[in-house]
Amino acid sequence: MNFVELKLNTVTPVFLGGANQREVEVRSPSVKGLLRWWWRASEGHRFPSPARLAEAEAYLFGSAALKLRSPLRVDVKVTPASHETIPRGQPAPTSSAQYSYRRRDRREGTIREGQAQALHYLGYGPIRIPSREEQAAAEQGRDPALLGPDRRPRRTAVYIRPALKPGTLLAMRFAWPHRRLDSQQLDELWRTCAAWLALGGLGCRSRKGFGSLHLRDVCGSDAQVREHAERALRERIEELRRPGETLPDPLPKWPQVIYRRILHTTNPEDSWEEALGALALAYREVRPRQHDRQRRFICGEAEPRRASSVLLSVHRQDRRFIGLMVALPCWRGETVEAREAWSGFLGLEGGATGG
Repeated sequence: MNFVELKLNTVTPVFLGGANQREVEVRSPSVKGLLRWWWRASEGHRFPSPARLAEAEAYLFGSAALKLRSPLRVDVKVTPASHETIPRGQPAPTSSAQYSYRRRDRREGTIREGQAQALHYLGYGPIRIPSREEQAAAEQGRDPALLGPDRRPRRTAVYIRPALKPGTLLAMRFAWPHRRLDSQQLDELWRTCAAWLALGGLGCRSRKGFGSLHLRDVCGSDAQVREHAERALRERIEELRRPGETLPDPLPKWPQVIYRRILHTTNPEDSWEEALGALALAYREVRPRQHDRQRRFICGEAEPRRASSVLLSVHRQDRRFIGLMVALPCWRGETVEAREAWSGFLGLEGGATGG
C-alpha cells in the first residue's frame, strides 16, 4: 500500500461539525467530497465535455452511477487527539479593521449608525450576536455556554459554533494499492490538493477566509513518493498565488483554477486577525451591492442558490500572515453566461477577458 501524509496547520479558525453543530467533528468523507469539487476546478479545463470529466473523476474518487469503487482512501485526523477547541460562547475575534454601517431598525423604525468589526462580517453565521431566543435560553440555564463572566447572557458577538483553534495540527493521509493509480492521476491529485490549500479552506465559511490551512510537512511510504508529492504541492501552491491564463470565449461553465483572477493581496500582518480583517475591507469594496441584480450572483446568491465565485484565504509567510482574494469566473447558470457582468466586475473594457 502506498501513502502520502500531509501535515497541515490551521491558520484561521475551522468550523467543522456533524449532526451536533455544538461539537467539532472532523469527518474524512466530507473532506474527500470537498476534494472532488477542487479536482473539477483544478483539472476541468483538460476535458472536452462534462461527461469525460465525470468519467475521469469516477476512476479517481469512485461513482455509484458507474459502479466504480475509488482506489483512493482519504483519512483526516486531528493530532494530538486531545486537541483544544474554541468553545461556543467565547468572545468573537477582533482586528483593527472596521467599517461604517447605516441601517434601519425594523422593530423601532429608526436609523442606526456605527462602526462594526470587519471580521464579524466575514464570519457571520458561526460568529454573531446571540439572538433574543438564545439569550433567553442562556438566562434560563438551557444554554449556559452563552453566559458571560457576570452570569448574564452575552449581548456582543461570540462564537456560536465551536472551532478548531489556529495552529491546530491535522494529519491528512492518502493511501492507494500499489499500481492502482498511474502517474497522471497522482499528478492530478497533488494539483488538486495544492489548489485547495492555496485558494480554499476547510469547513463552514471557508470561502470567506475561515478554515485556511498551511502545508507544514509531507511524509510518504517511500522517499520517491514523498519527494514527488512535496515538490508538486509546493511548486503548484506558489504558482496559484499568481494570476491565471486569459479567460476563454465563452467563459468556462464551472469554476476553473487555470483562469483565476487575483483581486487583492494584503500586506503582511502580524496576526491572522489583522490579515483577514484587511481582506474583509477589500472584499466589501468589490462585492456587488444588493441592488446590483446583474452582478451580485458573482459573490453568491440565496435564490436561486449559487455559491460565491470569489474566494478568500489567509496564508502564512514565515511568521507573518497574508490575505488573498481570488475570483474564478464562470457561467451564472446552466444557460446564462453573464459575460458582461463578469467584465464589469473585473474592470475589463468592452467585454474583454484578457489580462
